[in-house]
Amino acid sequence: MQTLPKAKPGAYATCRALLRNSNGLHLRSASLLSEAANRFTSQITIRHDAVAADAKSILGLLTLLAPYGTELTIEAVGPDADSAVVALASLISLRVKADRAASPSPG
Repeated sequence: MQTLPKAKPGAYATCRALLRNSNGLHLRSASLLSEAANRFTSQITIRHDAVAADAKSILGLLTLLAPYGTELTIEAVGPDADSAVVALASLISLRVKADRAASPSPG
């Protein structure tokens, strides 16, 4: 289990979001979530079952092993906690089709 940093004082916000990416939480989606989380000053944690991850850590997010359809809990503590959980929940809930490898066009 990963040890998370101590929470910064401030407001607390939480919400749940259904993972709608057809590939689940993979490297590219974890990177996008981490990038978005790093725009906020609040400490942000994402939970799946008994596993918690720092939302600002790509590797931490990958430890959640969350497939398509998983309900994730987003928690934030800090001055922009409300905005942080809304932004991350929106990203998690986006329906994204599986990436298709681009085939070179004949030519």
